[in-house]
Amino acid sequence: MAPVFSIHPDMDKMYQIRWNNYDRAPKSNWSVTKQTSWYRAARHYNEILKSREMWTKLEPGSALMFDNWRMLHGRSQFTGKRRMCGGYVNNDDYISRLRLLKFGRRKILNKLGSIGTKSDNPYWFI
Repeated sequence: MAPVFSIHPDMDKMYQIRWNNYDRAPKSNWSVTKQTSWYRAARHYNEILKSREMWTKLEPGSALMFDNWRMLHGRSQFTGKRRMCGGYVNNDDYISRLRLLKFGRRKILNKLGSIGTKSDNPYWFI
């Protein structure tokens, strides 16, 4: 029952997408009208995603990295042997490293605890 789109309360920007067209919690506490509207919108959103999908065949030894909260991803059916190794980076660690690389250590340390404006705020990165 989690939302499909999560909006960051401080930045008013989307920071997470949860979408799996084949695995969805039932909308048991919604009216028929609300369910009909939601599923119509969900079909339309899925059509948009399908029209923009990209496929990449990974070769042995290839690595693929992406932000798991911001990029929709999956894999196709496969016949034969496949060995995949995955790893996860905590989102806070990812954001911390992104800020450090984008703004530098000194600016990050000088801005700790302050909100500021978009232009001078190293936390406004999305």
